[in-house]
Order: sequence, then structure tokens, then C-alpha cells
Amino acid sequence: MSPLNTSTHPATAAPYPMIARPEVERNHAGAVIPGQAQRVLRNTYALLSMTLLFSAAVAAAGVAVKLPAPGLVITLVGYFGLLFAVHKLQNSGWALPAVFGFGGSDD
Repeated sequence: MSPLNTSTHPATAAPYPMIARPEVERNHAGAVIPGQAQRVLRNTYALLSMTLLFSAAVAAAGVAVKLPAPGLVITLVGYFGLLFAVHKLQNSGWALPAVFGFGGSDD
């Protein structure tokens, strides 16, 4: 067996040639993610963080104002109504307020 550091297999040679593709970017882990998919992931995480911040703000406001619990029936009707609204409006711009309403209602 020949050693790896011979003239046929230099130690610095990459196993596969790196091809520059402008439509893909590399993330920190080195995986190739197309630009469109990276934008979708960034927008998804931004929306998730905004809904979590909104939910925390509504919870803090509810504690500060000392609102009473609305009751089991009103809570369940609100939850299922907002879930239904989010599902029915999923391809509309009105789904965003419904998601924020659902996120704020569970506090």
C-alpha cells in the first residue's frame, strides 16, 4: 500500500472539486442551501419569534392588568375558532392576524 502523501494523492487536494454556484449559499455547517430555501427559513423563524414575543407581551399585559380567566367554554371556543380560522385562511394575508390572535389568546 502506498502512503497518501504521494504525488498521485497530495494531502492538500480536495476529494471533489468545489464548483462555484451563485444561486446557492453555504451556511455555517457547510450544507448547501439554495437562496430561496434560505429566505423561507429566515422568514419562518422571524415570524415564529414575532409570535412568541407577541404572546409574551399579551401574557405580561394580562398579569399586569390582573384580568380574570374567561372560563372554560369561552376559552375552548376561542382556541378552536382561531385554529379553524388559521386553517381556512392559510393561503390568505388574513392568516397572519389569525396566527397572532391564536398566539395571544393562549395566555
